[in-house]
Amino acid sequence: TLNGGAVVGALVGAPTANALYRDNVTKCWGTVSYVSGVVTVADSFNVASAAVTGGRLRVTFSTAMNTTTYGATATYMNGTGVKVPVIAGRDTTYIEFNVFSALGGAADDLTATTGTFSFQVNARQ
Repeated sequence: TLNGGAVVGALVGAPTANALYRDNVTKCWGTVSYVSGVVTVADSFNVASAAVTGGRLRVTFSTAMNTTTYGATATYMNGTGVKVPVIAGRDTTYIEFNVFSALGGAADDLTATTGTFSFQVNARQ
């Protein structure tokens, strides 16, 4: 439960409406920009590093997740049309994203483009 602005304890029994427990808070979030493969982390929580490798954006966590079955959401902006970020790989220590055109086709090579990702990872820990 929330106690003076801090998340305290694990959920026991039925959850209380609008309460925070250590199992239902965001474990990682961030906004990163890149220009031709050079990545800058604008703001983040639990992000050790971010890099474009193999045409994908890889975000490495400062503190590993307990499992690889965590959920993630992302948005992507680059001003050249509608693009869709997709989880391309994940491990307890990192998550990777590809970007596709909403019209279909192959994934964009992020080493040759410019854009901004915002993401959030939710997991039980």
